[in-house]
Amino acid sequence: MFIFFIWLNLPVEGREISHLGRTIIAVREGGIGELYYVVVRKASMNLRLLRHSLWSRVFMSLLFVQAILLFRPLGLLKQLQKEYPLFMGGLLGITAGSAVAFLTNDSGVVAAATLLLYSTLPLLYFLLQKIISES
Repeated sequence: MFIFFIWLNLPVEGREISHLGRTIIAVREGGIGELYYVVVRKASMNLRLLRHSLWSRVFMSLLFVQAILLFRPLGLLKQLQKEYPLFMGGLLGITAGSAVAFLTNDSGVVAAATLLLYSTLPLLYFLLQKIISES
């Protein structure tokens, strides 16, 4: 799948060049060292956003909530996996996509926080629903 994605982004005449396509061209022309500059640029932008953006607080808060829900209440995620296997698959996909967005996007903090909204809020809803039904 990853190879197919790379193939779709290869620079071809008559087709608009994507960010990945431009990176491929830069690596072809400048060597593998160009990849280092891309990584440094993305990391510096993410660090800047982590320091100065409201989205960094949103991202850290959502990440913290998901981390807490992994361990407390005990067995919640296992129970959700049994009751809602498609939701849990989506949760895993969103969380993985959030990590990829954080690592690969210039404004990865914003993209990751936005994605985590779609997994953390339903997870909190299921938790609250479970707490209410048990009381």
